[in-house]
Amino acid sequence: MFAQINFFETYSYTSSLSYTSRTFREKQMKNTKTVQTRFALVAGLLCILIGTSAITFHSAASADTSSNNADTPKIAPATMTFNETNNGQTALATLGDTFEVKLESNASTGYQWSVAKQDTEALEAEGEPKYVRPAHSLPGSPGQQVFRFKIKQVGETKLELHYTRPWEKDKEPAQIFIITLSVSKAK
Repeated sequence: MFAQINFFETYSYTSSLSYTSRTFREKQMKNTKTVQTRFALVAGLLCILIGTSAITFHSAASADTSSNNADTPKIAPATMTFNETNNGQTALATLGDTFEVKLESNASTGYQWSVAKQDTEALEAEGEPKYVRPAHSLPGSPGQQVFRFKIKQVGETKLELHYTRPWEKDKEPAQIFIITLSVSKAK
């Protein structure tokens, strides 16, 4: 009538069940780690490939601008936007090109960029300089002043900008930006 249950048989059955499920979980965790490792490797390789192709693209784009004068840094003609990093450099350009100069400016300090020296026969200003506010609009955050010019003459010309407060006439500029343009005719 009553089923007899052997205590030792029941214990061995439950202990082997827990052993089996533990082994399964360990294998599952090991497989998950393997998948994660493979994913990290693939992601790393992808980053390397993208970075290498970007460097290759940049190198190919700037390869056309080689010059005999190794001392003067040259800027690729495709880069017709200049900023603080281009200060003191010579840029190769073509007659009729338009370029921008974007310089950091903090309007809240009263300082602003202005054209100090410009050959008006070689460079024509396109409109008034514009102030571009920063994306994060915290009080006192610097923005950029943007100047646009069109190249009107072949040869070499310099553009000089000063960072000053307009009402302080007798003070030296806080910063000076100079870019030299080596202009050739269009091919």
